[in-house]
Order: sequence, then C-alpha cells, then structure tokens
Amino acid sequence: MRAQTVGMLIHELNILKLNKYPPSCYEALRGEYPGFLCFEIAGEIPDLQKKLFEDLYNRPRHVWLAQELAVARHGVALSTIQKDWKMHKPSEFRRRRSANGTGKG
Repeated sequence: MRAQTVGMLIHELNILKLNKYPPSCYEALRGEYPGFLCFEIAGEIPDLQKKLFEDLYNRPRHVWLAQELAVARHGVALSTIQKDWKMHKPSEFRRRRSANGTGKG
C-alpha cells in the first residue's frame, strides 16, 4: 500500500510540474487539483508545502519527494518507504529488462 501511495504521488507530481506555478501560487494550484493526495499531505505540514514547490521544479524525477510525502502520510521511517518502493513498486515503475539481461535498452 505504501509503494502504491508513492506511485500515485509520482503521477500527481508529474502533472503539477507541467504547470510551472511559482511557490506563491500554492493555493491556486491546490484549487486547480483539489483531489490530489500531495496537497492533502502537504496541507497538514507547512514545511512540506515549501518543499513541494522547491523540489517539484528543481529535480528531474520525483521519487524522493513522493517518498517524503509518503513518510508523512503513513507515519513510518523514510527507510521503510524506500524498502517498500524497492520491493513492491507498481509494475509501471519497474525497469524493463533487455534481451541481453542487463536492464539497458
């Protein structure tokens, strides 16, 4: 379940990154996507609101941010979320193995 939360958050963060809102427009963006779990989590913890915008636009991938949000959601250690992600991530996030078995295309 925690790995699925991370996957859902990654999808949300990918959508949000396309909007390029400045941090001052947090409420406007939240209003545009009221059902997003990332806003529900960040709304409970003000430091996460700031981190949400800083990391959203400054990192090419959102796994770390999604994992940090999942920590706040589930109340477990980051290492627990990372282990769950490694062991139970949804198939759409798994690397596909090539014919030679190296994992590279």
